[in-house]
Amino acid sequence: MIRSTVVQRRHFQDGGQIVVLHTAFKDWRLYTSFAIGFPGASNRPLSDRAEQARRALLAAANEIKGHSYQEAFVRSPFAALISIHSALSASSHGDAVFFLCADEATSDAVANALKID
Repeated sequence: MIRSTVVQRRHFQDGGQIVVLHTAFKDWRLYTSFAIGFPGASNRPLSDRAEQARRALLAAANEIKGHSYQEAFVRSPFAALISIHSALSASSHGDAVFFLCADEATSDAVANALKID
């Protein structure tokens, strides 16, 4: 079961936001965040907002020593739950996982799958 609580939230004038989550998965807790963007191999630089979300996630996760960081690309709303489960399963307690979402609908699906309280 996946359950998340907001650790940090930043709102923007255009209605967008950045959230950093403390996510419970299996018997451990991880830091997670998500933004619209594509992996580095796509030759598309991350947007400023995605870069801010990644930096906020890493800043929150730095409170725990020995954590690792990974990025997972989520291609579609239909792939959200599987992609999240795979990325979280490959992580361990205290790790940081950043989900790059292909578009707004995928970002919404990731938010729903992370079950934010």
